[in-house]
Amino acid sequence: MKHKIALLLILIFSFFLYTFKLSTIPSSVYVDEATVGVNANLIMSRGVDEYGQSYPIYFRFFNAYTPGLFVYLIIPFIKIFGLNPFALRLLSAISGTISVYFFYKILSIFSKNALVGTVFYAIIPWTVFNSRLGYEVMFAATLFNIGCYFLLKNLSKISYLGLFLISLSTYASHTQRYLAPLFLFGYLIIFKKIKIKPIIFLLITQIPNILMIFTNSFWIKNNNLSLKFFIYQIINYLSPKSLFFNLPDIDLQHQIPSTSVFYWWMIIPLFFGIKKLITLDKKYKKFIILWFISSLIPASLSGEFISIQRALPTLFPLMIIISLGLSTNLFLNIFLFLYSLLLLFRSYFILLPKINAQAWDYGYEQLSKIILDTPNKKYLIDNTRNSRTYILPLFYLNLPYQNKIQNYYSAPTIPNIYSYSNLTFKSLNWVEDLSRYDFIVSDRLSISPDQAVEHKLTKIKTITTPNNTTVLDIYIINK
Repeated sequence: MKHKIALLLILIFSFFLYTFKLSTIPSSVYVDEATVGVNANLIMSRGVDEYGQSYPIYFRFFNAYTPGLFVYLIIPFIKIFGLNPFALRLLSAISGTISVYFFYKILSIFSKNALVGTVFYAIIPWTVFNSRLGYEVMFAATLFNIGCYFLLKNLSKISYLGLFLISLSTYASHTQRYLAPLFLFGYLIIFKKIKIKPIIFLLITQIPNILMIFTNSFWIKNNNLSLKFFIYQIINYLSPKSLFFNLPDIDLQHQIPSTSVFYWWMIIPLFFGIKKLITLDKKYKKFIILWFISSLIPASLSGEFISIQRALPTLFPLMIIISLGLSTNLFLNIFLFLYSLLLLFRSYFILLPKINAQAWDYGYEQLSKIILDTPNKKYLIDNTRNSRTYILPLFYLNLPYQNKIQNYYSAPTIPNIYSYSNLTFKSLNWVEDLSRYDFIVSDRLSISPDQAVEHKLTKIKTITTPNNTTVLDIYIINK
C-alpha cells in the first residue's frame, strides 16, 4: 500500500512538473510545434490539412512527411482549450506522466529499488524537456515503451497487445517507424517467437505503412551513411561527455542550458548498473540489451549531426541500467533528488526561456499582435534564413490557409513563397517589393542601417528576446 501511495505522489509530481508554466516555457512556439497545431486545427475544422489533403497518413510538414497519429490525437485538446501552446503540449505532458508509470512497472519486474529509479527518471532533463513539447517524440516513445512492458511481462508467451502498441508507435514518429521493425525482428528471433500468427498480425497493423513504402514520403528521412560514420555516430551518442556533461546537438532548440541528457552524477550509478545488468536473469538481460541496441541504430543512421531527439528511445533502457546502480541510502537519494531538482529548475525554468528564446522562434507572437492591429496594411516578412516561419502567424492568429498541391506524397519541394491575409513571406527584393508593401519585417541580418537609409525605410519597432537580443525589426516603407 505504501508503494502505491508513493507511486501516486510521484505521478502527481511528474504531471505538475510537466505542466508547470507549460504555455510560457518554452517561451514561444517553435515552427515544428506550430505546424502540428495549425494542421490539427485545419483537420478539425475542414477535414483537410494545409495542402488540401484529406486525413493524410503522413503529414507533409515542411516536406518532412511526419506520421500523423499525434496530430489527430491533439484535436480534442484544441477543441477544448483552443489553438494555443497549452493545448499543443498537453498530450506530451500526459505521455511523459504515463511513461513514468510504466518505467516503474518495468523496473519493478527485476528490481526492488523501482521507486527510487522512477523518481529520478521523472526528473532527468531529457524526460522533462520532451514531456513539454508540442510534437510527437514523447508520445511515440511512450507508446513504444508501454508495448515493451507487455512483451517483457509476458516473455513466456506472445503479447499481442505489446506487439500492437509497438506497431502503433510507427504511426506517431519517424524514429519508431525504423526502430519498431528492428526491435521486433530481434525480439522474435532471440525469444524464439517466429510464428505465423504474430507475423500476420504485425503485417496487418502495418498495411498503411506498407502502402506508403512505394512513395517518396516513406524514405524522406533516409541518409546514405558509411559504416565508418555510423560507428562514429554511435560513439558520439554514447560518449559520457554527450550523455552527462555537454550535449553535442548543434540545434539550440534541442538543448537545455548548462545540462545534458542526464545529470552529471549519474555516470557513477551507470557503471554500477552495468555490473548489476550482467547478473540479471538471462531473459531480462537480453531484452534490455536488445532494446538499447535497436534504439540506438535509427538515431545513428538518421543524419550527419547528432540529434538527441532521434535518440530519445535509448533514454528508457539507459535509465533502467542507471536505476539498477542507484544507491539504496535514503539520505543520499534525498540529497541527490533535491540537488538535481535545483539544477533542473535553474537550467530549464530560468535559463532556457532567456538564453534559448531565439532558437524557439521568439518574436512571432509579438509580431502577430502588431499585425492584428493593422489588418489593412501589407507586410513583407523576409524568410531568407528560415523559410518555415510562415506557419507561426497562422498559429497565433488562427488564420484560414490553403496551399493546394497535387501528388501530395511525392510532389517536389514547393517554392519558399507564402501569402495569406495581408502577409507575404519571401526573400526581400529591393527592386520589386518597396512599391508593393507597407511594412517590411526582417531579422537582424536582412537590412543594414545603410540599406534602410538608402531605401527610405524607418524602423518603427524592434522585437527583442527576454535576454535583450534583437530577433525582428519592423520597418515602414516611406513611399
